[in-house]
Amino acid sequence: MKNIVRPHIFFIIKFIQLFANMQINIFEDFNKPKIIYPNMTKFLPFVYDDKGFYPNPKCYILTGEKLFFLTAFFNSSLFKYCFRESFLQLLGDTRELQKRCFDKIPVIQVDEGT
Repeated sequence: MKNIVRPHIFFIIKFIQLFANMQINIFEDFNKPKIIYPNMTKFLPFVYDDKGFYPNPKCYILTGEKLFFLTAFFNSSLFKYCFRESFLQLLGDTRELQKRCFDKIPVIQVDEGT
């Protein structure tokens, strides 16, 4: 019985260590500037946050560079017109904003000098 219990304890300890490291990295992202957006919406709202807010579990965050410009692009009428159909349509004309859909959207690099 001792041989069976020992590997399970080792696995549980490793899992807890891995989860703890993952949680630390996740919380660091919440303190960075980010774009917050819901996972399901009719209106495609995107909010720039540089104050470290923690959204509810029904929202996603996007971190990176030049997020202020990206937020303006996502909130533009052009983005909504061109890419609304890229997102999965649910009941009541609601859209599900999945990462794989964002990966397909071409974004031009912004030069802050212009």
